[in-house]
Amino acid sequence: MRSQRTAHHQRWLKRGLIFSALLALLALLSQHTWQASANESTQATPPGASVRVKVEVPPDMRSAPFDVDRYLNVPPNFSVAVYARVSGARFMAVTPDGNLLVSQPGDINSSDPNQNGRITLVRPQAGGGVAVSEFASGMRKPHDMVFTTIGGTTYLYVSESHQVVRAVYTPGQTTIGQREVIIGNLPDNSSGELKGRYGHALKNFAISGGKLYLSIASSCNACVEDTVSDPVRGAIYEYNMDGTGKRLFAQGLRNAEGLAVVPNSNDLWAVVNNRDNIGYPYQNDFDGDGSNDYGKVMQAYVDNHPPEPFTRVADGGNYGWPFCKPNPDNGLDNMPYDRDVQLNADGSKLDCNAIPRINKGIQAHSAPLGLSFWTGSDAPAAYRNGAVTGLHGSWNRSTKTGYKFIFFPWDTATNGPGPQVDLVTGWLDDATQGVWGRPVDAVPDAQGNLFLSDDSSGTIYKLTYTGTPQPTATPVQPTATPVQPTATPVQPTATSVPPTPTATQPAGGPIANGTYKVTVVNSGKVLDVSGQSQDDGALVQQWEDVGGLNQQWQVEALGDGTYRFTAKHSGKVLDVKYAGTGDGTPIWQWPWNGSCAQRWRIEPLSGGAYTIRSACSTKVLDVQYSRLDNGAPVQLWEANGTATQQWRFTQVP
Repeated sequence: MRSQRTAHHQRWLKRGLIFSALLALLALLSQHTWQASANESTQATPPGASVRVKVEVPPDMRSAPFDVDRYLNVPPNFSVAVYARVSGARFMAVTPDGNLLVSQPGDINSSDPNQNGRITLVRPQAGGGVAVSEFASGMRKPHDMVFTTIGGTTYLYVSESHQVVRAVYTPGQTTIGQREVIIGNLPDNSSGELKGRYGHALKNFAISGGKLYLSIASSCNACVEDTVSDPVRGAIYEYNMDGTGKRLFAQGLRNAEGLAVVPNSNDLWAVVNNRDNIGYPYQNDFDGDGSNDYGKVMQAYVDNHPPEPFTRVADGGNYGWPFCKPNPDNGLDNMPYDRDVQLNADGSKLDCNAIPRINKGIQAHSAPLGLSFWTGSDAPAAYRNGAVTGLHGSWNRSTKTGYKFIFFPWDTATNGPGPQVDLVTGWLDDATQGVWGRPVDAVPDAQGNLFLSDDSSGTIYKLTYTGTPQPTATPVQPTATPVQPTATPVQPTATSVPPTPTATQPAGGPIANGTYKVTVVNSGKVLDVSGQSQDDGALVQQWEDVGGLNQQWQVEALGDGTYRFTAKHSGKVLDVKYAGTGDGTPIWQWPWNGSCAQRWRIEPLSGGAYTIRSACSTKVLDVQYSRLDNGAPVQLWEANGTATQQWRFTQVP
């Protein structure tokens, strides 16, 4: 008689068949629903819907695999084009001035520590097309790249297999500056104790809150040695921005290839490549041949175990590897753990019931690489807030899986990922099991497009939304008569609360010509030009009120219901750099040229607050990361009436 566990697996297999049939039915219904509403301009794209489109390829980029027409599946109203050809393209970073950096570690399995890895710069050209040039060379397996600003200086941080370096970055530069080693002596193929063997030498990292979080991946598929090494491997370490203060932050993450921080929070998330060839953990007959399969490595079991984690990484957390593995048999959310029978059969190495559960699982052997949060784009509302990762694809699964980019819409109630949906597919032919590309990284540009890298074909794609941008909420309507230009000085009211004895606060009527501090309602922080010495292209930020000239704005009525905002310290004018895109675009400080991108409508609300609206669109000035307050970039967003889109004007002498 078969055991209860065997019966459980039989029920699981039956449920799997039923579930597959339901999925197929739902897919047909979803496709039908989309086709019925595709012509409705107010219908947001349903996550998971897709259409087959021809990949647009410039004539000079038609080498294999684009020597024949290629097709990919994308959401409706999206297009995909080859943006650049970069051999071995892995991770990407958009520069502060809108160019693209692409890392090329080379042969990632090479044991040669002197391999000439490099970083390539891709620059759009005024007449169309791109210029591709070498940005950095002589590097050892460069991989991840992050820009950050410290004390007014912008740095590019780059991870190599054995160290993390940084260099000052100035807009317009075409080669990397002087490199400074921030973190050295990281384990890779050159480490003596490993004798040239390191399975996952590439390094990934994220920056948040003045800290750098570095993934040091495992040297093996599954081994105890990595858990007691110095540094611990299969772990994430925290450092100060200058490389000091090293400490173990979390462990049990075999190969965290993508690290990112959720916008509007300090929550660190990771996608992880889990182990291969795991043994069956139960004392029963899995394959039905009449024998106990405990501890056996069986392809039918390995195909779906263990899933690839996508999880929040907490300080001090242990996420199981190599002693515990998440069990997906009852779903991929908040999975319990099984003991790894090859390394923790009796549970003495790690109590699998006492560690944090994985938030979300991805199909086993998909090999997720890269993690980005896609926010503030002109895509339909359903794609404006979520996470994107590339699935590089399987090597040891009986039926191939992965080879696509997937999207997780973000659930603001739980601050976690919703159900996984396909974003871009088509590199894998399910019928023939043929593969012509391997996705790696996805990063959004300032206009809300996505750059996608493919290291197999050496391609950077650009995924672009081609439909009409759709609002997320009803725009805020003025509660008083439209603002008219006036020369009458603003007088304080009895209810105004001036920040200084000499300041006056408008009561909600028209704004007069004069100098003002502009303060966001939800935090009291003041609109500030962060790059005081740069003037052009300096990001406008939300800062504490320190009373400097960079926090004072000359507001001037232009006679047509619009206003010009001029920074008092420089004479430069508040400008939407990418005026045509509207959502989520940084606000900049530029010389005045009279364009609508430099004209603003000031609309009174109740209680002495105002909205500030771009004359180019219906979008409203908004603090994108409202909970950060200090140093948060000011963005241009749809109007939804929140306090982060309401501003107070306080006149100063």
